[in-house]
Amino acid sequence: MSDQEISREDLDLIDSIFDIIDINADGTVDIQKLKQNLPSCCEGARLNDVQAILDEMDGDIDWTDFIDALKLGLIHQKEHGSSSALDEEEEEEDIEQWNLRREQTRKAKVHRLDTQKDPLTKEMRKGLLKMFNRMDPDGDGYVTLQEFQGFMMEHRSAVGSKKIVELFNTIKDTTQMETKSLEDKGITFMDLAIHFKENPDTHGFPASAIMRLMGEKTQVGRWQAWEKFGREVSEKPVMFSDDGILKDFMPGVYYFSKIVNYSDLPPLKPACTIVPGVRWIVGQDGEQGKVIFPESFDGVIATELATTETLGHYGVRLAESDYNQTVELKSRHVLDDYTYTADYLQKWVIKSAGGAGMEFHEFAHLDCPLDSIRESGHYILAKWTDDERTALQITAFKVPARHTVYTPPMVIHTNNYLRGTWRTMLSDEPVYEAKMLKGKTPFHFNIEEEQVQLRRERTQHQPAPKEEKRKPKSTIFSKYFPK
Repeated sequence: MSDQEISREDLDLIDSIFDIIDINADGTVDIQKLKQNLPSCCEGARLNDVQAILDEMDGDIDWTDFIDALKLGLIHQKEHGSSSALDEEEEEEDIEQWNLRREQTRKAKVHRLDTQKDPLTKEMRKGLLKMFNRMDPDGDGYVTLQEFQGFMMEHRSAVGSKKIVELFNTIKDTTQMETKSLEDKGITFMDLAIHFKENPDTHGFPASAIMRLMGEKTQVGRWQAWEKFGREVSEKPVMFSDDGILKDFMPGVYYFSKIVNYSDLPPLKPACTIVPGVRWIVGQDGEQGKVIFPESFDGVIATELATTETLGHYGVRLAESDYNQTVELKSRHVLDDYTYTADYLQKWVIKSAGGAGMEFHEFAHLDCPLDSIRESGHYILAKWTDDERTALQITAFKVPARHTVYTPPMVIHTNNYLRGTWRTMLSDEPVYEAKMLKGKTPFHFNIEEEQVQLRRERTQHQPAPKEEKRKPKSTIFSKYFPK
């Protein structure tokens, strides 16, 4: 058995599986029905992993044995790889370990829970499975005192440390193992299940743990005032809420990623300019390539604020949004600060460097503006709309100060339009740059918001038309509201 804990992602996955299991009248989990419903809680490689675990289960399995079988399968995949083929010795060792766990579980039962007679509903059984899943993060089938204390602390239990130890021992002693060494290992799932059966109202757990994991309502009508909340002025609504609430959070410790995971919302697509008929010609033997736009393209591209979701449309992300994400650098990189003057585009890019362009390369990029978002220019990203490259979509991003854009290898981008100081990580590996042309004429992008600002400035600086008649005496009113 591995000494490492099961990952939090796998614990979440196990909870999701418990949500969709169907417990038959005889207390067994309907494995075939679970396989059919599995795509609702996982997908891709993880779906295949869980399917493989369920395929190994011999028919339906008792609900009290299901958590062991599932966790052992995930632990096995973590140690041996989901697609690894076991030799006979490893396979025998796995079977022996599973049989030992099932035998230990059976020996822990003072009596088997009678599904038809005991007071545990299906929802309570699912809640108990979830609770034990979180209590036993290493998946060894036993909850130690340290694990139990951690569980109670996570749910901010008002129970004192001495009472927590007493509750642990009470639950642990609910059933007796065959030997003292097994008994001393900690609480088993059967300990927990029978403790709840025999103490439905005085089980000793904090209400938040029961409510969150058992699925019970917090308080009837607690959020009723919020469900249809609204404000009116002159009998017309100026603020309102749709029926119902989106989610009810119990007291406890949460990852922000769980609180702000708005899975009910569709993916957010950034503002972008889509240009059909673009041709990209990659340069040969170190020569610069060409990206040829149609003559009809006016050169104006849309702007958008850089966020994790808007950048994600281009396969890019803000590094600060996921500090725990690992990144593989396949070549040596350098990190340094580079300052772009206000005339960098005109004096260097257009006049000295042969014109504006776009690029991609096989190394990653980090770009972080150190100046105000008003003074840092635009970081431009692009991608093809489909594999046939029928159109190119382009967005000029405004990046907040001290936020780092991670651009993976092979993403089309350009820093021609940056201003101010940027902290950038790059490499000296080959860059596939293409100069931009309309027909045979070089051109550069015009940023949407800058064009709006430019038109506004031109309008404000136009001289007033000359009047033949004598002007009346100027007043504040006539200055701002001329006839």
